[in-house]
Formats: sequence, structure tokens, C-alpha cells
Amino acid sequence: MPNAPCESKKALHERSWEVNVLKNYLKIALRNLIRQKAHSFINIAGLAIGLACFIIIMFYIRYEFSYESHHKNADRIYRVNIIQQHPDGEYKLSHSMVPLGKALAEELPEVNDYARLLKAGRILVKYKDKIFYEDNTVFTDPGIFDLFTIPVVSGPMESALSEKFSVVITESIAEKYFGKQNPIGQTLLIGNLIDKKISLAVTAVVKDFPKNTHIDADFLISFNTLAEVAGNEFMNNWITVNLYTYILLPENQNLADVENKISNVYRAHCSSEVKKRFELEQFSRIHLYSDVSSFGDIQYIYIFLAIGILILLIASINFMNLSTARSARRASEVGLRKVVGARHWQLIRQFLGESILLSFLALMMALFIVDNILPMVKNLTGQELFFPPLSDWNFYGLLIVITLAVGFLSGSYPALYLSSFPPVSILKGKSGLGRKGSNFRKLLVVVQFTIAITLIICTLSISNQLNFMRNKNLGFQKDQMVVVSVAGGDVRKDIAPFKQALLKNSNITRVTGSLMLPSRIGMYNNVTWEGAADNESIPLMFNRVDYDFLETYGIELVKGRNFSREYSSDILNSNKTKDIGAVILNEEAVRRFGWDNPIGKKVIQVFGDKRYYFNVVGVIKDFHFSSLHNKIEPLSLFLRLNNPRKISIKIEPRNIQSTIAYVKDTWNTFNPGYPFEYYFLDETFERTYQSEEKLQSLFNYFSLLSIFISCLGLFGLASFAAERRTKEIGVRKVLGASISNIILLLSNEFTKWVLFANLIAWPIAYIAMSIWLQNFAYRTSIGIWVFILSGAAAMIIALLTVSYQSIKASTANPVEALRYE
Repeated sequence: MPNAPCESKKALHERSWEVNVLKNYLKIALRNLIRQKAHSFINIAGLAIGLACFIIIMFYIRYEFSYESHHKNADRIYRVNIIQQHPDGEYKLSHSMVPLGKALAEELPEVNDYARLLKAGRILVKYKDKIFYEDNTVFTDPGIFDLFTIPVVSGPMESALSEKFSVVITESIAEKYFGKQNPIGQTLLIGNLIDKKISLAVTAVVKDFPKNTHIDADFLISFNTLAEVAGNEFMNNWITVNLYTYILLPENQNLADVENKISNVYRAHCSSEVKKRFELEQFSRIHLYSDVSSFGDIQYIYIFLAIGILILLIASINFMNLSTARSARRASEVGLRKVVGARHWQLIRQFLGESILLSFLALMMALFIVDNILPMVKNLTGQELFFPPLSDWNFYGLLIVITLAVGFLSGSYPALYLSSFPPVSILKGKSGLGRKGSNFRKLLVVVQFTIAITLIICTLSISNQLNFMRNKNLGFQKDQMVVVSVAGGDVRKDIAPFKQALLKNSNITRVTGSLMLPSRIGMYNNVTWEGAADNESIPLMFNRVDYDFLETYGIELVKGRNFSREYSSDILNSNKTKDIGAVILNEEAVRRFGWDNPIGKKVIQVFGDKRYYFNVVGVIKDFHFSSLHNKIEPLSLFLRLNNPRKISIKIEPRNIQSTIAYVKDTWNTFNPGYPFEYYFLDETFERTYQSEEKLQSLFNYFSLLSIFISCLGLFGLASFAAERRTKEIGVRKVLGASISNIILLLSNEFTKWVLFANLIAWPIAYIAMSIWLQNFAYRTSIGIWVFILSGAAAMIIALLTVSYQSIKASTANPVEALRYE
């Protein structure tokens, strides 16, 4: 007991001493920051930029993985996909048959509930004097509210979609049509039903669907309404696949067992000769992992994550390199501290503490950078990116761990290396720190520039592929083509008078109507053909067109003839019992059928036990009617003169605005009550490759940032190298060395590093881009010029970076240099 007060005083004294030591360390760290302003700024700024890039990429990845997370049953919901077996392989579809969902709920006890979603396409919506085209409408079952988490604003959700002619709308639609008026009980005239004066009653209002979901609609129309409008034949069609079917299963359900049972249900209801099997795709995985739907792509997540890690690695190497290079200047300080009694672990703690302090200063700067550029990133990606709440310890904890790791790693080398030398050797200048540390610094610079050059090569390769896709001859003309969508009215019933009126304008050269545009043909029928083996069939894509479709789009006819007004039998007539019209095939279809002379042969559509025959009258040259990601598939064109969904108008490049005004006036004359909306066909191609455009833009920014960060480090190292060789430069100048000799001396070392980095980066980038290009059925080659240009750019940038310090050192007064210590 008597010794207790003494021990307490001793402990208090030790704590006080520790606090004073920490204060001293902090004071020294701040002095070094202020004394070496340029070095400190380069070090902190480089790491801050790297951290900012990593944070933004983490925001992006976090958002991509947030898809469907707001649905509480997301892991129990499954979409029913169809896999069709064909002689040339499997054909997978995300759509299924209309009666399938209801049959599964009634016949399989494993199915707790179901919801079908049929997209209605572009429809016309009218309320009093407000009339708009709407593109986001679906027919669905009441079970949608049991499967998916859809917050209700007003109205009884239990019965909202139970009755015929009922519709649920979102908040934004309620505001758009009804303003502050209560929408419940109000009526809307919807789509082509407007001509028949059929209305839908608003039964409920829900919150707008978030962007991070692929279940999205502004209007939810009861499925009973579809049954009333489309008829029993449509509702009981087990052949055609045209909607999405979602089912709710219990947890830990055996999916293979349920898939087999679904196939049995299908076979019990349908005797189709086309072999089908069913696949259940988990709803929560559709966005990133689906090989059927084109939403997100997990490959791009991996790419962006790799880029984020590489950028952070470049910044960390930069930070470590500069810290290592500058640490040699503090050798004398270390020697003196050891002489006066500083212990090995105390020196290590000092260096690590200073490095971690710089890392956290860089983190603060990085958060400031992110906060200021986040709006630009949102605009670039089209995503709702934001800072997570402070309670999100997963995110902020990761940032803190990364910052601590960077600080620890960058400070560990100088801390362990310097603190290990005997004080006598250090004070005599015999430690050899500069020589022994140089190889380590060279290695780090090579790694930095390897990453930067790899990113540059990838950027140029992506740009090359995009240019290839933009400039590739698609097999049809898309320039100066105005497209008008038709939702109903007299023009849809009979396009001929409207076409004749348009062609009276000398600036309009051709007009054609079709079901789909030649750039987006996505519907198909199962067909067999004359000479096919028993039960042999393939999916044949189709489009319904009029007489002028081929001429308007400049699609080349290679065999036979075009549809002709001289042959009334060309027109599609589904009321016939056998030969219901003519068909024009593309070359790929003829190849798949194995025909040498296709003209006059029969293509047979298969609908269960029914067969519909088409006479082949012509063959067109293959053209790209979908993305260049996909190979050209077999295609057929049918002749139909009414019910066009798209009207394509070829115009002259002069007086475009007056021509559009003429088209609008003509539209209002022939189709009153339907708003006039148009777009140019070539504009749609920009949206076709949006993900690739986004990827290129991000690679552009990240490549520039990687080079910038690398050059920051190179600038700092060049400054250090010039400073370390000040006396040598002075002696060389006194002995007659020219300015160019000095510049070459200082630049030669860095040039070798960049050249070596090229040798490593080229094969890495080639392999990476070869794998990425496999996503395209039609792709460009990776030319040698990409590698040469990337290497030359990195070399020039590196030389420009070190040239400032080289010129500064070579033009300095040699007398001052010889006095330098």
C-alpha cells in the first residue's frame, strides 16, 4: 500500500510523457508539411484523386447492387423463362405464354402467388382536354402487390386491380392529369380504346417506381381488362409468348423440381411440336446476372471495380514512392534521435503516424472532390448516386480501412528501413539510402505506368470499336429518315391517303409504313419449311411492311421480286385457310433452310396443330436489324397495308424544319386528336450502344486521371533526383557538359522505366480487350497502332513531366550547385 501513490505518480508521469511525445511528433509532421509545400501537395493531391475515383466507383457499384433491394420478397420471386430446343442450339426467352401464370398458381402448391406483366407499348391517354402519348403501361394481375413491394399513396390495394377496366397510376401521373384533384374514381381514356369510347377507372395511386428496378410502370391496368379487349383466344393461347410471368415460391425451394413441374403443366395444356423447357430466374439477380434480359451486366461491375482498384493502386504507389524518396533526407534526424535515446519502435511509430496523417488529409480532400463532381457523374451515368448516410459503417468503415492501409504501407518502408540503421553510420552519411531505395522506386514507377498505359490502350480500343459500329454499313439507309409513331386513328386504319399527301412535298422522296423499324426487329414466329425434316423448326424474326419498305430504306433485293400491287395474293390475309400471303426472306433464312433456289418455296408458320403457308417471292441481302452484339438471324417480311406502328419518311437535307412542319400539318389533317411526335432514325442508334458509350467516357476520364496521378509522382521524383544530383550537375557543367547533355542525363533514367512499362502493359491490355470484344458478333481488330500510339503518348507525357525539372537543373548556376549541401 505505501508504494501505491508512487506508482500512481509514475504512471501519470509516463502518460504525460507520451502525450508530449505525440505532440512533438505532430509538430514535426506539420513542420515538414509546411517546409516542403510542393512535395506535400503532390503527395496529398495524388492520393486524394485516387481515393475520389475509388469512392465514385464504389457509389456506382453500390447503386447497381441496390436493384430490387426495396422489394422484401426479392429473393423469393422468380421469373419464368423459356428455353426452346432447336437443331442449331438453344433459344432462351424471358417471355412466356399468357395462361401459364394462372395455371401454375392453380396446379402447383409450391407457387404461393403470381403476376403477369404485359407491356402495352405506346398508347394514347386522355383526360378531358389533356391528351398525351404514354410509353410505360402494363397489364397485370392483382398479385403484383403481393409479390412486389409497391408503396400505396391512396386507394384499396386489395381490390385495386380485381375489376375490369380498372387502372392504378403513379403519383407523377396523378399530378400530370389531375393536378390537386383526387384521382380515385376518375376515368381515363386509354390507348386505341379511345376510338371505342372505353374508359378505365382509377382505383388507386402508388408511389413512383424507383429507378433501381426493372419492374416499372406509370399505368397498371387490370388483366381482366385485357381479357375483355383481346378475347378468349388470346387469353388461352399456349403457343405465343408475349409477356413476363413472375411467381412467388417458399424459401429454400428446390428450383429444379419446380422447373420440371412447370414443364409438365405446359405439356398438359399444349401439344406443340416445339420442344420447350422452363427456367426459373431469381428476381434479385436479373439486373446483373441475366443472360436473357439486357439490363445491367456484372462484367461491367468487374471492369469498373478493377479500374477503381488500379487507380487507387496508382495513387498509393505515388504516395509510397514520394514518401520513400523524401525519407532519405531525414536520415540525419533519425541518427540524432537515436543518439539521444529514441527507441526503434518510437521511430517506426513516428514515421507511420506522419504517413497516416497525410492519408487522412488526402481522404478529406477526396470527399470534397467527390461532393463537387458528383452532379457531373450523375449526368454521365444516369444514376441516382449519393453519399450513404453516416450510419452506413460498411461503406465508411471500408474507406477508413483503405486510408489506414495506404498510410501504413507507404510509411512502413522508410520507417522500418531508416530506423534499422546504426546512428553512427547515418551521421557519417554511409547509410546508402538513396542507392538502395532507388530500385524499389523504379519498380513502383514501372507498375504505375503499366496500369496507366493499359488504361490508355483499353480506351483507344473501346473508341475504335464504337467508331466501327457507328460507321459500319448496316445494310439499310438511316440518314434523313423521319419516324412518326402511330397509336391509332385514320392513318393506322389506312395509311395510303396520308402517304399520298406527304409525297406532294418535293422535299419528301419516299414514305413507308411498317410494324417495326429495320433497326429494331424483335418479334418472331416458330416456322418450318418446305423440305424440312419432321418436327424441324426454327424461330424466324418477322416484320410487317408495305410495298415501299425496301425502296425507302435502300434494302437490296438479291433474288426474286419485291411485293407488288399486281399480285393481290401478296397481301397477308390470316382469314385464309392455307396460303395466306407472300414472304420475303433474308439470305440467312435461306441458308438455314438449305435452299438453293428459294423462289416459289413455302415457309410454314406453326401454331399448335395449325399450319399457315407463305410463298417465297424474294430474297433480300442480310442487314443488321439488331445490335452488332448479335449475329444476323433469319428474317421474314410480310405485306400488310393497314395497322402500321411506324411511318418512315425519307426527306431531303434541305429545309428540314419546313418539311417537318408540313408533315405535322398533314398529320393533323388526316389524324386529328392524336398528338404529332417524331424523331430521326439515326438518333436511335446513339441509344443502342449507351453502355459502350458510357464505358468509353469513363475510360477516358480514368485514363487521364491515371496519367495525371502518375505524372504527379514522376514530377516529384524528378525534382528529388535533380536535387540529389545537384553537385554532380554542377561538376559536369564546369567540365563542359551542355544543357542538352544534362537534360538527357536526367531524362534517360525515367525513359527506361516507361519503356519497360510498355512491354508489360501491351500483352495485358491485348488480353483484356480481346475478352471484351468477344461480346460483339461483329467487331474490329486491335491494331498495332493502338499500342504504338499509347506507348508514344505515355512516353511524351513522361518526358514533358520531367523536362521542367531537367531544364531547371541544367540552366542553374554551377557555382551555386557546387555550394549545395
